[in-house]
Amino acid sequence: MAKEGIAHQAMVEALGKRLRQLFPDPSMHFSEGRVIRPVGLKPDIYMRHSDGRQWVFEMVHGNRNPAHLTSNHLRYAQHGIHDTWILWDTLRPMAGTKPSLDQGVFADIMNRPKRYRLTGPQRAILDMQAGTPRHLYAFTTDTLEVDELLSGLLSTLAIGLYMFRFDDWDNTLHAVATREYVPLSELGVGANGDPVFSVPEPSEEAIMKHTLKNIGLDLEQGTIPGRLPTLLNSAFSNADTWKTLATGRMAMALSSRPNEMAIILDYLQSERSAPLKNLLADRGDMQPDQIFNDHNAMTQIAQNIADIKLRMNELEMPIALRSILLELLDDASISHLAELMKWQASSEVLRKARSSE
Repeated sequence: MAKEGIAHQAMVEALGKRLRQLFPDPSMHFSEGRVIRPVGLKPDIYMRHSDGRQWVFEMVHGNRNPAHLTSNHLRYAQHGIHDTWILWDTLRPMAGTKPSLDQGVFADIMNRPKRYRLTGPQRAILDMQAGTPRHLYAFTTDTLEVDELLSGLLSTLAIGLYMFRFDDWDNTLHAVATREYVPLSELGVGANGDPVFSVPEPSEEAIMKHTLKNIGLDLEQGTIPGRLPTLLNSAFSNADTWKTLATGRMAMALSSRPNEMAIILDYLQSERSAPLKNLLADRGDMQPDQIFNDHNAMTQIAQNIADIKLRMNELEMPIALRSILLELLDDASISHLAELMKWQASSEVLRKARSSE
């Protein structure tokens, strides 16, 4: 589909950036806004794998006639190309009420079903899909829904997709769905080309709840204080918050390996763990404003973690602990986040899209 203004360009630029992070293999063919022969269509993003799989991603903003969407879908299907259609934020399903700032983006963690009144384009996209569940995706650039985003990191995390899951779609005007938000940095792609949350569930959800509760933001009541932006900025500027997050992640990892917990704890409490503790501590200190606003600082963190993983191979420790640490020390994820922070700071298209919302 042809480019249709700043919002459309922002979606293509953002998703294209993330897809290239996920598929860095040079054998992967990418194109944006070019005609695919013999289909005769010009998708926003086209991908062709070395194994023959073909995917297209179409951004729905300007031209959203249901018949047009369906016609293009059929043409892609005839050539064995899997198509994913992503709505602009203002075109996403609406439940009649807008979440208040007291709930904010974290209301989505509760993932409660709601009944949505669907538009023609939304129903057309659901009709394209087979089986259950079916999904609608909507791109957003400001999940926190505040006038001034707080930092480079938080504003980057506010770019992503709303994922609406319909378990019992029957082509009705009103349908029940659950909704979750996936930051662009956590967005993955399934084997068939559909967007997925790249972080395993439900552990990450539990970690988030645990962390927020320990810094004074309890989700159990389904509400967040109205001062959420200020509280988050203050909480995440506190070094203890990082310790809370690390403790929460380790606790979740250990809970999945109960038989090995005693061995790991015995090691951590002994002198044998001194080299590991020294390695983890010997990284130097960074100020919170560096981490949250400077993509170079985030890149340095990724490099530090990669170095830790390399040097960890020389240390003696329980196999289970090594496995857990390798799982938690994800330098690629942090490196990707740093790249997205850098892109956010330099993207004129994104800036204009945000200012026009």
